[in-house]
Amino acid sequence: MKFFLITFFSLSVFFVNAQNGSIKGTVKDQDNQPLIGATITLNQDRGTLVDVDGNFKFSNLGEGSYNLEVSFLGFESQTKKINLKEGEIFAIDFTLEESEESLQEVEIIGRKARTYKNSTTFAATKTATKIKDVPQAVSYVTKEVIADQQAYRVNDIIKNISGVNTFSYYDDFSMRGFRSGDTYINGLRVVGLFGPQPLLANIERVEVIKGPASAMFGNSVPGGVMNRVTKKPLREDRKSINFTLGSFNTLRTTADFTGAINESETLVYRLNLAY
Repeated sequence: MKFFLITFFSLSVFFVNAQNGSIKGTVKDQDNQPLIGATITLNQDRGTLVDVDGNFKFSNLGEGSYNLEVSFLGFESQTKKINLKEGEIFAIDFTLEESEESLQEVEIIGRKARTYKNSTTFAATKTATKIKDVPQAVSYVTKEVIADQQAYRVNDIIKNISGVNTFSYYDDFSMRGFRSGDTYINGLRVVGLFGPQPLLANIERVEVIKGPASAMFGNSVPGGVMNRVTKKPLREDRKSINFTLGSFNTLRTTADFTGAINESETLVYRLNLAY
């Protein structure tokens, strides 16, 4: 029994010593400034983030070969191979260069359907994605609902979305009890739209991501974020003028013109007017 305990203790000490290697280093830009929050991946199964001083560290590593990858938004990624010896503390530094990448393509998709149902959303992924494939809670109001309800402004149609209410007379809403932040237009974040209630003459549909997941796409508002999808230009020549008259001094005029500009129909336009 005494021999067994001594053997077990010796094996435990050997195992601990075999795993006491580490890799540490810094990640900075070309101006020698730390890239706070840069992602460090070790063999694609372990990861960490760079701290406020630009440092990172992986501990309890055994002897062997490791691939260290560093990535940060707006900078070119770097990968280095490290051969770590038993018990070694390996120091390595990264200097990332800024990347020149063009912005992603913006998709604007119209709908041929004439029902109240919509199957595509821009809000959750910034691309045209099927709502059934999006894990977030997405509500919407289509142009058919807007037309049948004779809605004039965005504030007139939010009554169709549960949990969303008008916060003030301006372009200002509350979502699940939290005041709304920035707004999306066609999946792109737009800052500083606070002002009069926008008209719906050029709006295809309105989408709302509800709940804390919206903080990943908006201004960190846990209640939700709103996305407005504009109407898409068409190759067919279409022209429409509408007049609306009613009580309470209601007078509204809208015009919608779309079509191809050149004969090959490679250049199209859409003009929406409202008064």
